[in-house]
Amino acid sequence: MGSFYTNFSVLTADSERVREVMNQMGRTAMITPAQQGSVVVFDALSESQDPDEIERLGAALAHELIVPVVAILIHDDDMMMLWVCMPRKVTASYGKTFDAPVTAYALSVALGNRLLAPALFLALANPFYIFQSARHRKIVRISGLNTWAVSTGYDYLSQNEFPEGLTSDMLLKSTGTHKTA
Repeated sequence: MGSFYTNFSVLTADSERVREVMNQMGRTAMITPAQQGSVVVFDALSESQDPDEIERLGAALAHELIVPVVAILIHDDDMMMLWVCMPRKVTASYGKTFDAPVTAYALSVALGNRLLAPALFLALANPFYIFQSARHRKIVRISGLNTWAVSTGYDYLSQNEFPEGLTSDMLLKSTGTHKTA
């Protein structure tokens, strides 16, 4: 059985502010400390893997925090969806190779380095990834995002499955009523 996870890489080092926003939204979530200029949000409701819910929350976080957010969904490690959310709108979404050029460019813009676009394009367009978590790992490596996002979701953390270097006591928690974003 492959990986099933969702999460949100928020391009800010202020994990406490991210927790405040998640609390204001009434969301149950775990938030990592900053690593490489971003924090990762693991939202309980998003683990249902509803693409509309994930896109809504990514857009809401980007709007409220006024920073880019990269939302990811990995389903059974054979399907990956990725959204690039900017403060005013979702600028790109990836679900298949056809989406790679626009998504690579939007992600490079969100990261503030357009020179990353060709490498991101190659990672997104490469048809030879067997496991989508490997594609996600490559994107994180190229972009310099928080590595705790790879192969980790709210359900895994709830079962005490932590990525290397992350422990339960490092996580900030948001408890809410599962309101939609």
